[in-house]
Amino acid sequence: AVMQAMDLALRGGSYLTIGYRSFGRHYYAAVQSPWSRWSQPSGEEGLYVGIQASPHADVTLLASANLYKNRWLTYKCQSPSSGHKFRINLSYTPVKWNEITLRVRMDGNEVTSAAANHRLQQEKRVSYKLQYQSSPVDWVRFKGGIEIIHYRKEREASSDGVWLSQEIKISFDKLCKMRATLYMAHFDTDDYNSRVYAYMPDVLYTMSTPMFSGRGVVAMGQISLNPHPDLSLALRIKHVRYLDRDKIGTGNEEVDGSRKSEVKLQLRYKLFHRFG
Repeated sequence: AVMQAMDLALRGGSYLTIGYRSFGRHYYAAVQSPWSRWSQPSGEEGLYVGIQASPHADVTLLASANLYKNRWLTYKCQSPSSGHKFRINLSYTPVKWNEITLRVRMDGNEVTSAAANHRLQQEKRVSYKLQYQSSPVDWVRFKGGIEIIHYRKEREASSDGVWLSQEIKISFDKLCKMRATLYMAHFDTDDYNSRVYAYMPDVLYTMSTPMFSGRGVVAMGQISLNPHPDLSLALRIKHVRYLDRDKIGTGNEEVDGSRKSEVKLQLRYKLFHRFG
């Protein structure tokens, strides 16, 4: 594997990053490489260019382009292929406690399938997301947004999806350092191709980015207490209701019905402290 990158500090507080990578066909990564397109980058070669700039004191721009080609097989393509990933993130912060962000993602890959006699086909996915954060007082924060997804693969019918979410977080530092979060979302996608990945709040040491497809609603409530520096207690309840099916999941995780609930209870006590 060959990896080389260069960071340049430009005038006005802007930064430019240029990186090149080339992985041999027999290269194996023990953990996923952040430079690669796929989890195993065997036979992948690519060029990455990213820039961060602040054209105005209240505006931050992040943009990147990732061009790559695979000299070997991938799990979605049975022949050498190429693709691209473009990202644009524009944030506007008129005041310290308000932020509006516009994010655009454009992905394009060459894929093959038995249905098309393993012929190379261009697969494109575009995502537009508008998000806001507001904290008018110290103990309340509002966060919400809308995401629109468009998927297309050559002559096949396109697939579209939309995601609407709203989150309210309340903090009471004088009351056992209590934190309460209420999260609600609605999703409506044509099929799996226009699926939505959404980051959701979760208990300590747990990251939750579930995938949703079809049509339905999500509700999540979480409360945590920290009565002592060494003791914390958290309760999280999540409920999903689908509006377009009467079975959820596949295989051993299949559930009869259109609703699914999840409950997490976490109790943490710190036994040892760092010395020195």
